[in-house]
Amino acid sequence: MHAQRQARVAYIDMDYILSKLPSYLEAQRSLEDRVGGWQMEIAARKLALEALENELSAQKALLTSSLVEEKELEIQSTKASLVAYQQQRFGVQGDLLALRTSIVQPIQDLVFNEVQRLGKEKGYDLILDKSDGSTTILFANERFNLSNLVIRALSRQDMSANMGLSDAKINQGPEEDIPVNEALETKAAEDLEKVKVKEQQIAEKKAAREKKKSDKLPVKQKDSIPE
Repeated sequence: MHAQRQARVAYIDMDYILSKLPSYLEAQRSLEDRVGGWQMEIAARKLALEALENELSAQKALLTSSLVEEKELEIQSTKASLVAYQQQRFGVQGDLLALRTSIVQPIQDLVFNEVQRLGKEKGYDLILDKSDGSTTILFANERFNLSNLVIRALSRQDMSANMGLSDAKINQGPEEDIPVNEALETKAAEDLEKVKVKEQQIAEKKAAREKKKSDKLPVKQKDSIPE
C-alpha cells in the first residue's frame, strides 16, 4: 500500500495531441486523398463487372455456347482482378498499411519518444493514453514489471511450458509474432492464374475454329479475303 501511494501516474490524450500537430494533419489529408482514389477505382471496377454480368444475362439465350464461355471467362477474369486489386490496396500487407506507416507512424513515434523522455525526466512510474477508449500504457517504470517473477514462479510449480528455462532465456522477453494472413492474397493470385490459363485455351480453340472455316472456303474466295 505504501508503494502504491508513492507511485506517480499521469496520462495523455494521443488523439488530442495529434489533432494539434500540423505535420500530422497534413499527413492524414495526404493519406485520405490516396485512399479516396483507390476507393473510386474499386467502385469503377465493380460497375464494369456489373455491366458485363448484365450484358451476359441479357444476351445469353442468343449466344453460342463458345461465346457464352468466353463471356463467362471475361467476367471471372474481371472478378479475380478486382479481388487482387482490393488486396493490393487494403489487404493485411497492402499499400494502405505501408503508406500509413511511412507518413503517419514517424509522427506518432515522435510523440511516443517525447512521452518516454518526460516519464524518465519527471520521475513518473506510469503514463497512460486514454484516447482510444481504453487505457494504453505508454511508459512504465521497470520496477513495476513483475512478468519475470511470475514466469519463474510458474516454472517452479510445473504449471507452464516455460519450465526449466534459464533466467537468461526468460529475460529475453516474448518473441514477436509474425503476422501470417496471406490466404486471400494467395487465393486471388491462384484464381487469376487459372483464368489466364483458361483464356489461353479459349484463344487457341477460337484460332482453330477460324482456321478450320478458312480452310473450307473456295480458293478464289480465300484469295479475295483482305490480309
